[in-house]
Amino acid sequence: MTATGLRCSDFANSGGRRGPLALQAAIAAEHARASTFTVTDWPRIVRLYDELLVQEPSPTLALGRCLAVSYVDGPAAGLADLDEVIAVSRLEGYCYSHAARAQLLQRLGQSHDARRAWVRAASTSRADAERRYFQSRASRD
Repeated sequence: MTATGLRCSDFANSGGRRGPLALQAAIAAEHARASTFTVTDWPRIVRLYDELLVQEPSPTLALGRCLAVSYVDGPAAGLADLDEVIAVSRLEGYCYSHAARAQLLQRLGQSHDARRAWVRAASTSRADAERRYFQSRASRD
């Protein structure tokens, strides 16, 4: 199944100008191609997000780019980008922005601030299962 998806993504991205769906498929394909998380081609993913955001400016796509940046330039760089995206795009009520922030803060060793971000993620979640997950992260990290 993954091989078929990769072939489709390669085909969609083999033409000239790539549309937003082809770029999203290319990002997913980079994740699928990596044999492990650590060998993921994060610089390529950042470039794909850059191209995608030109065509389809979206705060949630920008959030994904922030996380990818954190694996290229470090969690501090990703957090700086994320804080700007949250402020400019008004993502204060979006649980995933707080969850992403919590992960970056944890990677920086800022456990107290990470815990607060997990609590914020839980308080802004609309789904019970997500809320429970975020609460469990807040209580264990």
